[in-house]
Amino acid sequence: MDLENRDFSAYKEAGDGISSRTLPGIQHSKGAYLNRGSGHNEKAEYSERQEDYSWKLDKLNKKWKTAKTRVPPSVIELSSKTKLAFITFGPNTDSLKELRDYLLEKNISSNFLRVRSFPFPEDVESFLEEQEEIFVVEQNRDAQLKQLLSGEFPEHSFIMKSILQYDGRPLMFSHIKKQFNSIYFDRKINKIKVIPSQFDF
Repeated sequence: MDLENRDFSAYKEAGDGISSRTLPGIQHSKGAYLNRGSGHNEKAEYSERQEDYSWKLDKLNKKWKTAKTRVPPSVIELSSKTKLAFITFGPNTDSLKELRDYLLEKNISSNFLRVRSFPFPEDVESFLEEQEEIFVVEQNRDAQLKQLLSGEFPEHSFIMKSILQYDGRPLMFSHIKKQFNSIYFDRKINKIKVIPSQFDF
């Protein structure tokens, strides 16, 4: 490759927020570049200029939007008979399939989405828009996937509920079945108990 007339400014980008890079180990005087962690401009020169700081943050936003178009799409299964959905990721799919088969035996169809990347591709938002009730199934205490979904799509957060397992074992059908049944079939637990304030006048 002819590098003599190429500009490899470390942070210069061509509209998508992603800077050009040379291959590691290339034997050329222009092959090396500096990555700076402090405030900088597109040439990796130290800078405290306001316009450079704004440019850097705008570039990161463009890179984020570009990434959404280049990450793997979600795995989606849709049924025309329902607005009930399950969302999960990773190795939870098999146990969740058991739960969906169990529900089919009760004539309850469901939709399914397996997240494969973050930032979320556009198919995640399209999926959310078609649902009325969503169960986010994950193996952690803090419902991190649900938090990410709610943060990216707050307008849909009110229809999301969590099914969690974080006891060190693989996700188990019996565990998620019990949680789902307690939420879906026993609507009483979703009722809010209003406690009068002692400061009410």
